[in-house]
Amino acid sequence: NPAVIRGLNLVGLRRSGASKEAIQEIKNIHKEIYRSGKNTSQAMEAIEQNPPKTEEGQHLLEFLKKDSVRGFTKKTTDELVEV
Repeated sequence: NPAVIRGLNLVGLRRSGASKEAIQEIKNIHKEIYRSGKNTSQAMEAIEQNPPKTEEGQHLLEFLKKDSVRGFTKKTTDELVEV
């Protein structure tokens, strides 16, 4: 079962006390990475042109920018094929 991005855990974000502004920034970053049709480098450049202002948004951006051997998945439920 490979990892698949289905969406954000909005309930978890609200329960953890994230502000509406932080949740909106996280949604915008998610949309840019997974729904814009851009490759990862292009999406990151677009995000960095208008950097997040909240601590949560900045934390997510720093996480995505870190060098990683494994990286992160870009496969979404939109790409799943029913058999």
